[in-house]
This record gives sequence, structure tokens and C-alpha cells, in this order.
Amino acid sequence: MTQLKSQCESLLERHEEDIEHWYFHRQREETLEEHLCRNAGFLKTEEDRKCLDVKGEVGEVDKKEEL
Repeated sequence: MTQLKSQCESLLERHEEDIEHWYFHRQREETLEEHLCRNAGFLKTEEDRKCLDVKGEVGEVDKKEEL
């Protein structure tokens, strides 16, 4: 079993109730990312949640920042 698969299974076990709640009650109102990361406390601080507002792909450089 790969380390990533093991980590994924562990994450699913730890947040099974949150995922079930979203699936049965919230999926029409918010994405799973919003539910887990913003509303269920997956990301604990406002500083941590700022990353959710970043546009573009991970690792993509903003052209304005390069200048």
C-alpha cells in the first residue's frame, strides 16, 4: 500500500461523519471543499483558509508578481 493511499484512508476515517453530513444534507449548498475546509474546521485558522481564495493551479506563478 502506498503512503498516499494510507494517508487518504486515514483522512476519510477521521472525517467520515463530516463527509456523510455533506453528502446527505449540504451538497446542493456548498462544495465538499467548502464544507470540510471552511465550515467543518478542516483548516483551523483564518490564515490557513486564505489559501482557498487563491486562483489558478498550485505552483502557477502570478505574472504581476514576476514584474
